Amino acid sequence: MTKSNDAPLPFDAVAFAGALIGGPVVVTVITAFTIIPLFALVFGGPLYLIVGTPVLLWMVGRYPPDAARYALAGIVSIFALMALAGVLDFLRPDLGAAESFAYLIAGAIFAPLWAGTFAPLYRKFNRMARLVP
Repeated sequence: MTKSNDAPLPFDAVAFAGALIGGPVVVTVITAFTIIPLFALVFGGPLYLIVGTPVLLWMVGRYPPDAARYALAGIVSIFALMALAGVLDFLRPDLGAAESFAYLIAGAIFAPLWAGTFAPLYRKFNRMARLVP
C-alpha cells in the first residue's frame, strides 16, 4: 500500500496556533533588514488573523501543508479583499475604502509569504502526524 501525499494531516490545534503566529514572525525576522516587514506585521497582523485564520483552517482540513498551495490561498484571499474594497469604494465612496486599498496592495506581498510559511511550520509542529502510519 502506498502512502498518499494528498491527504491532509490530522488537525492539531497547538500546531495550528503556533504556525499561525509563527508564520508572520518568521518572515519578519528573516526580512528584518528592511523596515517594511515590521510595519507589515503591526498593520497587517490583525487582518491576517481575522481573514487568515478561517482560510488556513479551511486549508488544513482539505489539503496537506504545501507552501505553494497555501501561498496561493493567501494571495487569493487578499485579492478577494481587494475586490471587496473596490466594490465598496464604488458603492460608497464616502466610506474611504480607497485608502485601505493601499494597505491591501502591501498585503498582496506579505499574504502569500505568511501563508506559505505557515505550511511548513504547521507540518513541523503537528504532533498528530507522527501518530498516523
